[in-house]
Amino acid sequence: MRIFVGLIVFCLATIQATRDANAETCVNDSWYPGKYELCVSSVLSPQGKNTYGPEHISPLVEGNGAWCEGVKGNGIGQTISFSFQEGPQNISMIDLLNGHHKSDKHYATNGRIRSVGITSDKGRLGVFEIADTKYSNIEFPQGKYKWIKLEILSVYPGSKYQDVCITAISPM
Repeated sequence: MRIFVGLIVFCLATIQATRDANAETCVNDSWYPGKYELCVSSVLSPQGKNTYGPEHISPLVEGNGAWCEGVKGNGIGQTISFSFQEGPQNISMIDLLNGHHKSDKHYATNGRIRSVGITSDKGRLGVFEIADTKYSNIEFPQGKYKWIKLEILSVYPGSKYQDVCITAISPM
């Protein structure tokens, strides 16, 4: 009986830990077009003194770290979303510093986003390919959006790590 109860407790703890690992992590940020909540679907666990949360990808702290997704595998299916806190905002593109820009070595050894699907409160905006360069912008139909969500569909693999990282991202 004790083994059975122990097994149930273990299973419930595993389910809760999985739920917590998959919970969104959000920060409040502001840039053009105004205040927004920036959320990511996962975060890589700290590595020594380095952390990889969404607070690192604000244009206000550009180059001061990176967000790296934290799921097993190469990050396909992970999301980044913007919820505009001052009502619908006029947006037509996303500026992206793709990869980990701490050094050229960090850029090469970590994965980078290759393509994303973008949805909004107005529906699907499309699938967009991203060049394997440090700076890119993703242009989509201009409109007033309440929220925008990017989903990673494919990646450029890192030479050493599977984690996908970005250094900065902002709606424009």
